[in-house]
Amino acid sequence: MLSMLKGNRRVVSLGVGTVVSADLIYLSGIPYLVLLMFPHPAVHLMQNPNSSPPSLASSRGSSSVSSLDRVIAIAPAPLLPGENKADYITIAKRIVSASRPRDAIEELLIRDVIDLSWEILGVRRVKSSILKASMTYGVQEVLNDLGQGDGQDYGYTERLGQSWAAGDKSARREVARVLKRAELGTDEVTAKTLESRLDSFERLDRMMASAEARRNNALREIDRHREALGTVTRQTIEEIEDADFQDVETGEITAGARA
Repeated sequence: MLSMLKGNRRVVSLGVGTVVSADLIYLSGIPYLVLLMFPHPAVHLMQNPNSSPPSLASSRGSSSVSSLDRVIAIAPAPLLPGENKADYITIAKRIVSASRPRDAIEELLIRDVIDLSWEILGVRRVKSSILKASMTYGVQEVLNDLGQGDGQDYGYTERLGQSWAAGDKSARREVARVLKRAELGTDEVTAKTLESRLDSFERLDRMMASAEARRNNALREIDRHREALGTVTRQTIEEIEDADFQDVETGEITAGARA
């Protein structure tokens, strides 16, 4: 076994034609060991005499697949009809950029975090949509409470509420006139609408709370995984530092040396 130590990097030759680069990095004060394997430059030159030897930098940049691409490729995006994939990708990109997954396990857990975050946002949109779509009932209830249906044709307040929700200008003026006379406004209409849909909102809140709890569990699993990885890394570092290394020259190989 031959090695070369420079700063926090140790390059180890393992057998013929194989080199391992061991980089010691520190994140939040915790050391992490990054191992890379690539062909030895001398072997590359003997096999390809007219080409340049590979370098550590080129071997590190050989992967064209980013962490975001790998996380997205795990499963199809959980999109419902009407949802925009570009919005999902934007959220995924921000989460991956903040978490910076280090291995496949973290990528799987981060994908859970992304999907659960998207689910939570979806439930919030559903709550808002239900409220908007049910405003007809709220208008009808407020008008009935104010006695606007008395002396009118059957279903008058229901038809007026439907016309108001459809954007009919005359219906909106009539509802606004009645509310103003009673010193009420849109807030009271929204309150009546929410009251009529409390059961649905409570179920949606339970769904959202469940998704938030599962997302928090995934985040805790990422923390536990990184803590365990730090322990294994420290043990690996100690084993490497205790190994019997021999220093070797790693200068550029000249044409005369190859000959």
